[in-house]
Amino acid sequence: DASAYTLVAFTAINNVFSGWDLQVPLAVQGVISGHSSLLGGFGGLGGNGDHRVSLGATMTRLQRLSIGAAYNAYLGSGDYTDRPLADRDFVSLNVKYGF
Repeated sequence: DASAYTLVAFTAINNVFSGWDLQVPLAVQGVISGHSSLLGGFGGLGGNGDHRVSLGATMTRLQRLSIGAAYNAYLGSGDYTDRPLADRDFVSLNVKYGF
């Protein structure tokens, strides 16, 4: 038996600058107890005490050009069986243009 949670909040502010919109997503995930019997049942979460936080920002110009960045933090101390990814914090950058 296992249990986990995922909380996602998303805010959007239109016309922050002339023609530019801002989206800010925040996600928090964690394992409450146990290990999932399904491989990848909780996504990338491992076992007890595994928690993740992601915060990003995306600027969109006239619904065509999007420029974004996000920071993903793996919380807690590393543990080979319960939290194997605890030291894998990373930043992602993306640019997208629709035509």
